[in-house]
Amino acid sequence: MAEVGTKVIFEDDEIKVWNLVLDPGEALGTHTHGHDYFYYVVEGSELEIHREDGTVDTVAMAPGDVVSGKRGATHDARNVGGARFRNVLVEIKGTPA
Repeated sequence: MAEVGTKVIFEDDEIKVWNLVLDPGEALGTHTHGHDYFYYVVEGSELEIHREDGTVDTVAMAPGDVVSGKRGATHDARNVGGARFRNVLVEIKGTPA
């Protein structure tokens, strides 16, 4: 199973902060979020999200968008747009899976 981001950029007892970068056509493998989380979109593109229940969503993300999610969410993400996608994702460790 994949990690929830490309690289950990900060971690302490309460949060873990990830940088995620996906070039056009690149995918982040299937992963499960072990904590509640939110992310801030730095560079936008269009993502295709495959969820554990079999649903597929295509979502346009723009710089400045903020998205939150719950622990236990399992999905993958593929950049199907023409631009690089980058976000900063914060896991809230006080919410264990």
